[in-house]
Amino acid sequence: MNNLGVFNIDLVKMDQIVITNAAIDNKAQLSSLEKGKHEFSLTYGFVLGHNISDKKFRVIFSCNINTLNENYENIDVSAKFDIAFLYRIENLDELITKKNEKDQLFEINEDLVTSLTNLSYSTSRGIIYSKCQSTIIKNLILPILSTSKLLEILKPTNKEIN
Repeated sequence: MNNLGVFNIDLVKMDQIVITNAAIDNKAQLSSLEKGKHEFSLTYGFVLGHNISDKKFRVIFSCNINTLNENYENIDVSAKFDIAFLYRIENLDELITKKNEKDQLFEINEDLVTSLTNLSYSTSRGIIYSKCQSTIIKNLILPILSTSKLLEILKPTNKEIN
């Protein structure tokens, strides 16, 4: 049993969203992708960070996109997005505790991680959709993912941020 406090979404404020990378690369120099003849291969990642004294929690969402033809062969149309979300959480000091001093590992409230991961991913879906309009990958819409799937791809680093 842990000694972590109770997560309350009302104590969370999104301070900032920073798109640190939004690159679409069309090495194939195609003018369009025929709908239904191409698919997107997606890989995702999350990195978490926190600064307890400043009540800050960061979620970085990364997405790599490769385009496949109807034979599932990679074509030279790809994209990479990295989006950082900075949250202020009034009771963050109650939601994160050090596991031990030696390893600098932290235990983080599961509801906090789940909520901020869901919020960051759903916001990223809209940002990426918007950024892809008027580009070669205008038909890209990131799929809706269940919370369990998001937590499966989550790669918490439990790092302290400045």
